[in-house]
Amino acid sequence: MADKHLRFTHAEMTRSGDVPALAGFQEMAVHSLAAARTAMTDLATTAHHR
Repeated sequence: MADKHLRFTHAEMTRSGDVPALAGFQEMAVHSLAAARTAMTDLATTAHHR
C-alpha cells in the first residue's frame, strides 16, 4: 500500500471509565471516540467509492 493511502485516527482518554484517576475525562472520551468512529466511517466510505 502506498503511503498516500495511509490514514490515521485516534481516540483520547478511552480508558477513563476504567481508571479512577481519569474519571474527570469521561465526557472527553465519549466525544473523542465518536469523532474517531465518524472519521473511520468517512474513510471507509471514501475508499469504497474510489
